[in-house]
Amino acid sequence: MSPPRPEIIVYSYDWAPNPQKLFQFLSLFAIPYKCVELPPTMPRPQLAAIGITYRRTPLLSIGSDMYVGNARIIAKLADIAQHSSTGLSDPTKHPEYDALGQLAFQLAAALPPPDTAMLQDPPSSPTAPTCTMLSLAQLVQPHFLRDGRRFFLGGGTPSTADLHLHWGLQTHSGAKPEISASSHPALFAWLDAVAQFLAPRRVETRIAMEEAYEVLRVPPTHEYAKFVPHVRDNPEGLSEGQMVEVTPTDSGRSGPQGGGC
Repeated sequence: MSPPRPEIIVYSYDWAPNPQKLFQFLSLFAIPYKCVELPPTMPRPQLAAIGITYRRTPLLSIGSDMYVGNARIIAKLADIAQHSSTGLSDPTKHPEYDALGQLAFQLAAALPPPDTAMLQDPPSSPTAPTCTMLSLAQLVQPHFLRDGRRFFLGGGTPSTADLHLHWGLQTHSGAKPEISASSHPALFAWLDAVAQFLAPRRVETRIAMEEAYEVLRVPPTHEYAKFVPHVRDNPEGLSEGQMVEVTPTDSGRSGPQGGGC
């Protein structure tokens, strides 16, 4: 008998944008998970109690192994999906779509909220973020959804390529009226199709941190779910056991995580 599915726990708070992307990928891969609610700001005593000072969310644990950063987390989930029956024909990572998705999210974050007075009485010309978001939307509709296809890579199910951009483009509301269902019908049909595919695949259980502590004491049993082994010729020149600090490269750098390789 094969060992049970790896026990996966997400640590985050509900309205944080990056965890929402992670939840979409967990749904795409049909991977059940548990979720621990964290305070939106530091300090986070639940994590400090186990020596974690990294301040960005989400964090994700597989057994006793803890991962930070969506890129690394999603890459590991794709590895797990390849050993599971997910109903997907393409679990590859598609970093080129990820780069576009990051751009889309940065643009969406710069747009005004949809209920602001600015959108009730819009300026005579679109703002710079709106223009750039419009250019991206006009790229997606004729190219990624060409020939009437429902999803970027064709076929009847979305792929990781779809999800990388869906995360950013679904927060387009501040770009109205330049981007709307009437001006970009194929784009909006795709947004709806991806959301409808993901919704029934999301299997989430909320737990308290005390339950997570019990899981974190047990190493993962699946080889494919474990940390990758140390690579001696790694480009950073790090040696096994060397003490390092890990921190994001953009924001949230005040809580570096120390540890040994």
